[in-house]
This record gives sequence, C-alpha cells and structure tokens, in this order.
Amino acid sequence: MGDQGFELERPAESIPQGIEYANKAIELDDSLVNPYTYAGIMKLNYEWDWVGAETCFNRALSISHNDAYAHMQYSMYFESLGDNNRAIEEAQLARQVDPLSREVMMNLAWQYYQADLLPEAHTLLEHLLENEPDFWGAYWDIAHIYMAKGQYEQAIQTFKKADDSTGAYIMSLRGLGYAYAMNGEKSEAVKVIKELQHIQKDNYVSPYYFATIYMGLNQIDQTFKYLEQAYEDRSRSLVWLNVAKEYMPLKEDRRFHELIERIGIPSSIPQYCY
Repeated sequence: MGDQGFELERPAESIPQGIEYANKAIELDDSLVNPYTYAGIMKLNYEWDWVGAETCFNRALSISHNDAYAHMQYSMYFESLGDNNRAIEEAQLARQVDPLSREVMMNLAWQYYQADLLPEAHTLLEHLLENEPDFWGAYWDIAHIYMAKGQYEQAIQTFKKADDSTGAYIMSLRGLGYAYAMNGEKSEAVKVIKELQHIQKDNYVSPYYFATIYMGLNQIDQTFKYLEQAYEDRSRSLVWLNVAKEYMPLKEDRRFHELIERIGIPSSIPQYCY
C-alpha cells in the first residue's frame, strides 16, 4: 500500500508495518524467498539502505535463483545506481524465469529505456500489447519512449491510453501532466495538477507527482518544494531520482546534489554481506 509504484498510502503509515511482518516471516522461516525480497524492497525504497537491500536481494536469490520477482526487484536496485548493464541482466533473468509475466516484460522494457535502447524497448512492448492490449504498463513505458524522442503529442495520446486502461490508478496522470508541460501546453498541465489536488482531498497523492509536472513547467522552485515534501514522506520514487530522465536538467543545481546526499544514493555500488 505504501510502496509499489502507486503509493496508495503515505509510506510512513504503512511500510513500518510491512517491515515488521517481513522480519517476522524471516524469523519464522528463513528459507523463504519472498520475505527477503520484500525486506529488500522496503530497505531500498523506504529506509534508503542500499547495503541492507543488496544483502536481502542476494539472500533471496541464494535461496532460489529461479524467482522472477526477486530478479525484477534486484534489477530496479541496480537501476537506482545507474548500473544499466546489471539492471538489464537481472531483468532478463526475471523474464527467463517467467516469460509470460507482463510486469516482468514491462520492467525489462523499462530497463532498456533507461539504457537508451529505445528500439529494443519498443519492440518488446509492442509484443506485450499483442497479448495484453489493455495493460496500462505497456502504454506507460511506450509513452516514456516517445518522450525520450521528443515526440510529445504521441506521448500525450499514449499516456491517455494508459489512464484509460485497467489498473493505472493515477500514476499515468503524472506522466500526462509532464508531457503536456514539455509540449508547451501549460494550461493542460495545470489542469492535471488541479485534478491531482482534487484526488488528494480523499486519497494520498505522492508529492513526487506534483514535482515532476512542475519540472516539466520549468518551475524549479516549485519542483524543489514538492521534492522536499516527497523527502519528508520518504517517497519511494526518490530512490531513482539520480537516474530519472525528467530531472536531468537539475544536475547542475546545488539543491539537487544536496538532496541526493540526504537520500544517501551511493555514487558507486555498495558491497553486500550476508
């Protein structure tokens, strides 16, 4: 509820409970893969503990190397460090284990996208849509590919398809607002912000969503305002802040580097231990 991409609840209101249950599961039976995988996810995304996360993911995969979910989460760990080769390697291992999983294929395509292997990503996603024509995640990834190419109109239409598909919740609105902003449609981007603010009255909306749209609008002070709120909330998205393509223009801003340091994103891959 508080972690995976949607962040349906404020992380601090749910993840500590998840940590408690994962640790209890390990205490009851330390031969299971899932508790270590979940612990690794929460150590990375909430505790911002890269060494602890690395230890958990390696422990999970030492129990069973044929666990697609563990490989997929491990790939996202390497993504956060900017190690595209290892991220793709783990994502490919996940697909070898579970070639029919749409989430696994979505993640592999995303890792290709992060590594600027856009044709490979697009081909994989087109194949995914042949079998899963209503899967929001495929449209989400394709829209980002269009963004990377500067094809903002196509990105807008594809984010809309993601929003209309099953299971997207409000995640697609973040991308849509950003795409509008990058396409110079500022009034449409502001409409998305207002829509998210309306949703926020009854549901949790990560400040990171607002920060991303304001980034597209080039309202940098507003962007940092919401990034600071995301930091206070311990938003999962901040783990990937240093590799998020939307935020590349901030690389020269002192505030950005200070935030990266406070989050604790390593400049190199940490060494794990069991």
